[in-house]
Amino acid sequence: MLETSGRIPADLARAKFDAIIIGAGINGAGLARDAAMRGEPAPPKPEAPKLGPAPEPSPIEKEPDSLDGYINFLHPWGHPLGNPAILVVMFFLLVGVTIAALRAQDIG
Repeated sequence: MLETSGRIPADLARAKFDAIIIGAGINGAGLARDAAMRGEPAPPKPEAPKLGPAPEPSPIEKEPDSLDGYINFLHPWGHPLGNPAILVVMFFLLVGVTIAALRAQDIG
């Protein structure tokens, strides 16, 4: 428990202050800034670190002329006309199964 002299705690009563600002509003913040600016000068700014040379970039790899291996939809029955047809069938199959599952939930 703190010992007090009146309404001020004992350790606070012995402390020495240049200014006491009561309140934390914009006026109190302005007063605190002004009081801080009137005190001792700010310490000097630290020096910027010394930077070494920039790292060398890795060599550029040439893009292959044919990107078919990256963009083809590959499956066992691969064909230029068959690939889009299989994707369309898969899409409508997915939509049909989703509609059937939603209807089954409504009926059940």
